[in-house]
Amino acid sequence: MRKILSMLLCAVLCVQLTACGGSRNDTRWVEEGAALLADDIRSGEFVLDGALYSFPMDLSDWLDNGWHISNSYDNKDEFELEPGTESTEFELFNENDKYVRVCVYNYSDENATIDKCMVSSLYMSLSEFNVVFPGGMYGHSKPSEVLEAYGEPDVTDDSESNLLDVYYDYTSEGGWGCQVNLHVLDNDYTVDPFTSIEYDVTASPEWNTFLKNTVGADGCKLFIDSSMRASFYGDFDDYVKYGFDTQEGAQELYDAETNYYASAVMYYAGIDETRLDETAVAAYRQLAKEVIAQTEWDITVNLNDDQITGTVDMNLYPTNFFDILFEEVQLVYNEFDNKYAGVEAAEEQLTAMNQEYAEMVLAAVSERTGDIQQLEAVAMTYEIDYANGILNSDNWTEIDNILMDVYEVN
Repeated sequence: MRKILSMLLCAVLCVQLTACGGSRNDTRWVEEGAALLADDIRSGEFVLDGALYSFPMDLSDWLDNGWHISNSYDNKDEFELEPGTESTEFELFNENDKYVRVCVYNYSDENATIDKCMVSSLYMSLSEFNVVFPGGMYGHSKPSEVLEAYGEPDVTDDSESNLLDVYYDYTSEGGWGCQVNLHVLDNDYTVDPFTSIEYDVTASPEWNTFLKNTVGADGCKLFIDSSMRASFYGDFDDYVKYGFDTQEGAQELYDAETNYYASAVMYYAGIDETRLDETAVAAYRQLAKEVIAQTEWDITVNLNDDQITGTVDMNLYPTNFFDILFEEVQLVYNEFDNKYAGVEAAEEQLTAMNQEYAEMVLAAVSERTGDIQQLEAVAMTYEIDYANGILNSDNWTEIDNILMDVYEVN
């Protein structure tokens, strides 16, 4: 029912890369690089062999600086990624035949060759390159110096012997959620320098917007309620305002809900929708909009201390429309059956009879829309799962079916 915005990335291709500079004993390149940078590792910026980069960046930034995709790939110039997909890892080489490893992501709406894509993952060995990071840190900086310069990491992992990983999270200017990982081989903070660095995109701008606007119990309730209002009432205001979907996406959601309910009405009435003309189908869809607009719900969100897990309690109020439908269908069917008793209809006449029957049912139930009332509440409790858009697809399907009264609750 809901499209989340969810992102995160698929896979497709593969390659590698590296570059190098002057003498390790001559560290003037560190001072020169540091002069181009601020002090915050969360800026995503670094200087590699004198060139300034900011992660995430377009692959063309590397190609324009003289890097090239590994010659091991015959299709490297023609290979395309579908929209919203990420390549597998591949190498970029510099003029000294050293490489870095990257993945790229196609964030456009059309297929794109990899040179038109964004670098979504980057791995560099610090022993191979002259790389300067914010605050003048570089490959020979001790972990203790790095931690002092950048402050407390968002995540520290020293669970494996002789290994230390520190992670810093940040959001790029373009709204991408990113993470930088500094990796050292000896977890004695005062001994070995960091050996490699890795940057990764962890969330799309859309997903970051979603997380920002669904924070806490109020934000969680806002998302669920606005999603349901878009689905059942055609009210898109909050759903679009808070970035849960576009206006077009919200309209598609509402159309899918009403079309589904209209099809259910025709199915339970014994009408063959495939034999109806467009006018009749449109009339049933309009009826569906009028019926589901009379559903209601209550929402209570109970978050745990971590603010990302918990439960949502819902009272769902479907209508009695199907009770009315079954009453009227029985009357219409008896009338229709008497009219055509003993008639052996050809295929063409069957279509006409189906059309006539559908119009009779529609006329009968349309006169009873004033009798529509809400049924007793169906109480449901769902686990909150932010990784799957707060409520998962099975939850949304169940909520739909309960409110439409086409689902038997066990």
